[in-house]
Amino acid sequence: MRFKIFILLGVLSLLASAQSVTQTTDYSPIVEEGEFSFNTSADHPFIVEDNTAYSSTAYIEFTGKVRSWLDAEFVVPAGCQATLAWSALNSSEDWFNFMGSLSFNDGTRITIDDTVVKEFCGEADASSSNFSDAELTFAPGRHKVRFLYEKMLEQPKGDDRVVVTELALHMTGNSAVQSVSANAQVVKTEVYSVAGHRLNQPQQGINIIRETLSDGTQRTTKILVK
Repeated sequence: MRFKIFILLGVLSLLASAQSVTQTTDYSPIVEEGEFSFNTSADHPFIVEDNTAYSSTAYIEFTGKVRSWLDAEFVVPAGCQATLAWSALNSSEDWFNFMGSLSFNDGTRITIDDTVVKEFCGEADASSSNFSDAELTFAPGRHKVRFLYEKMLEQPKGDDRVVVTELALHMTGNSAVQSVSANAQVVKTEVYSVAGHRLNQPQQGINIIRETLSDGTQRTTKILVK
């Protein structure tokens, strides 16, 4: 009997652990304009406070290299063009000068569509104002901006984090719903929570279903799972 109780307690503990892992953070307070879906690092997720989000490296001692990142993904519909903007502040150790060249130890890397990278160290403005217009202009399709804070030094320097806020996506062009061809087939289906988090499958409550059709159009519906 005692052995069965221990097994039951172990199962309940595993269930509680699994539930805590699947919980998500609402990053909508940092959005000023537009629709985004968010993803963050599992070990060191970004933290939301008021209308800001910041890396969970703040004021903490670490051993070894640590990465805390936040991805903001967005979709530009067919017939539209979008411009991206945000405000951000990096607070870390300053650039390290090694034999006449600057070395990046602690600080922020910002990547757009996995290709455009800028690095910020020390107390620095890491906002979109540091990017060119071309880097912040997007054609139709799915796009992603990543805010990555990397830490190598054990002792905190400054606030030891990046703070992001005022994320905005401004659309121009024809955003009206386009007619769908009668022969168009669904080629991709995505499920999101009302907070914009991508889901593997619909969960209890309201789910947002986004379908991409073979003619390039998209349609979005809401379903309620009880």
